[in-house]
Amino acid sequence: MSEIMIFLFCAAAICYLLSASGSFSDLKKTRAAVWGFSVAGFLAQAFGLGFIAFKFGRMPVATSYELSEAIVCVSVFFFMASSLFFRMKIGAFLFYLFAAAFSVLPVLCPKFFEGVSAGRAMGALSSVHVVLAVSSYALLAFSASLGGMYMLSRRLIKGKSNSLAARGNLSLEKVARLGKLALFSATALMFFSILAGGFAALGAGSENLAALKLAAGGVLFLMMLLLSFFSRFLADITSARLCVLLFAVSILLLIPIEMRTMQ
Repeated sequence: MSEIMIFLFCAAAICYLLSASGSFSDLKKTRAAVWGFSVAGFLAQAFGLGFIAFKFGRMPVATSYELSEAIVCVSVFFFMASSLFFRMKIGAFLFYLFAAAFSVLPVLCPKFFEGVSAGRAMGALSSVHVVLAVSSYALLAFSASLGGMYMLSRRLIKGKSNSLAARGNLSLEKVARLGKLALFSATALMFFSILAGGFAALGAGSENLAALKLAAGGVLFLMMLLLSFFSRFLADITSARLCVLLFAVSILLLIPIEMRTMQ
């Protein structure tokens, strides 16, 4: 069983690395290969999560390790969907590096397989809460990758770089607009996720850990809401930096709590 999960998640990470390596190419064959590796990585990760769901009869988000895999999988889906309409060379390179790292790191942790075996099934409201939260985190990660893309592209343009990285990318204005849209969508999903989580906690009885998780989610939602509102008035470069910072804060804020859930 563990061998199947290792193979699928590691295969996904390798495919994402191959996608990153070909992101700057202008050749049609290479671009098609990047798309093919992206789809292959997404399918491998989705099958890995599906295997956990089938084997244990629950949603594959019971631990922080599974949650990490699920967030990457949904993030890749959003990124591939947007890449059908926009070309994002720098964004693709940065994003697929992030996807590869967060796909393989959980599998390298010995507690990953212990957590998979010990994970418990969730109620309907808890499942809705988790699905919405995973989608929100995925869009926040997507927004952060676009923020990184904006900052790097802006630096290359200001330096009048003629490298492959500086040419053929999405305009800075469109990158900023797409990043703000992703952030706004993530904020809306986080709001409904907190509502579902609150009702689920009320139905199951109050627990200190559940209350702590909801409180942390509430703080993150407040920061997302403030940034979504003020991004209309801030400079695009400031919004891009804050999106990256917000994603880093979300990891520092919520991952330790998710780790406690396993204990």
